[in-house]
Amino acid sequence: MGQEEKDAESGQDRLKARLWIAWWVAFFVSYMLLVGVWVAEEFVAAAIAAAVSATVAEVVRVQDIRRFRPRLRWVPARLSSAPLDPVRLRSRLSSAVAPPREA
Repeated sequence: MGQEEKDAESGQDRLKARLWIAWWVAFFVSYMLLVGVWVAEEFVAAAIAAAVSATVAEVVRVQDIRRFRPRLRWVPARLSSAPLDPVRLRSRLSSAVAPPREA
């Protein structure tokens, strides 16, 4: 292995380590903000969950597993029913929660 190959590998390893740390910090902070309890048990749980999540995120990034590519033709079908969704939801919730009106 030549010196250039070793330098390239060490640069890639440093990038992987930096990205893993960035993922870990992001997941740790997200977990702690979501839980909202600042006790030792939650710090340990957050550290473990962040380590697992950062590892999975890095594996997905390295293997380039993410292959979801939205299609432009999907947009019109969803936009036509989108404005009606809140109206439908409100009517269903109000009919399920509110007692029937007496005449």
